[in-house]
Amino acid sequence: MKLLLDFFKIFFIVVIWELISFFIEKDAVLEWNIFKFLLKVSIIFFLFLTLKYLSKKKDAN
Repeated sequence: MKLLLDFFKIFFIVVIWELISFFIEKDAVLEWNIFKFLLKVSIIFFLFLTLKYLSKKKDAN
């Protein structure tokens, strides 16, 4: 359950990030390619899990 909550936190961060970048660009075209978006979320989530695992491993030693 905690992992799912972490995933949705990252999901909403990426959504906000995409919206901010959309409003900053001058000639912005809103392109909501769902596969590209989920790829971004999954990569960031994987990096988050790796960092979490490494920090737990470091604390255990």
